[in-house]
Amino acid sequence: MTTAIATPIDMKKLMQESAAKAMEQEKPDNKFVSFKSGVLSYNGNAAKDNKIQVIVVGSAFENQFFPDRYDSNKIVSPQCWAVSHEEDTLAPDQDACTKAVHTDCESCEYNAWESDLGGGKGKACKNTRRLGLMTLDQLGSATPDVVYARLPVTSVANWSKYVTQIGNVVKRPPWGVITEMSVVPDAKSQFKVNFQFMGLIEDEHLEGVHAIYDQVHKEILFGYPKNVDEPAQPAAKAAGVKGKKF
Repeated sequence: MTTAIATPIDMKKLMQESAAKAMEQEKPDNKFVSFKSGVLSYNGNAAKDNKIQVIVVGSAFENQFFPDRYDSNKIVSPQCWAVSHEEDTLAPDQDACTKAVHTDCESCEYNAWESDLGGGKGKACKNTRRLGLMTLDQLGSATPDVVYARLPVTSVANWSKYVTQIGNVVKRPPWGVITEMSVVPDAKSQFKVNFQFMGLIEDEHLEGVHAIYDQVHKEILFGYPKNVDEPAQPAAKAAGVKGKKF
């Protein structure tokens, strides 16, 4: 009778392999450029001279609603959010949001001027833009490392103006030109993100960049994970309007 001898398990190797697999499964799908404190950075590395040349290979309208004051020590998703390629179709996904506060953005009271929960004249809901970016050194790559930027509300007008300018002057969309994105001090809003035309994408690269644009156009509408804790109910505005429950 032969007795099988169990092969000793290399637990250290097993844990390393398991950890690598777990990290791969849980790694963030989307990477964001940071504008925190007026410093343009990615992965903790500040951009030289607070500017970088990129190709904007995607854009989307984004609305975000946070009922609580910003806390740098607590990272949370927007309680209610909406992302769309068209501004007039913005509407929160009732199942994906932690707590959607309305069925659409256009008629939501928190997307109206003077709805600021702190009593200001602005909106309680942040109307911003989400941009997909690739660096110039990735021209020619079929699978570039695309990163994203979520513009501060006060810089959205700069983006809109820039898109109009290049459309009128060089007759190209953002993905057809080289753009310098920079962060500069601003007396009213601390800092703003600026955009400057730096040149045209060479014809030999246009087809490849357009293919990337098509892919990012589909992927840029990603959402946010739900907050684990029960979200706080929106506080009544200083003007006395009570927050609605939907």
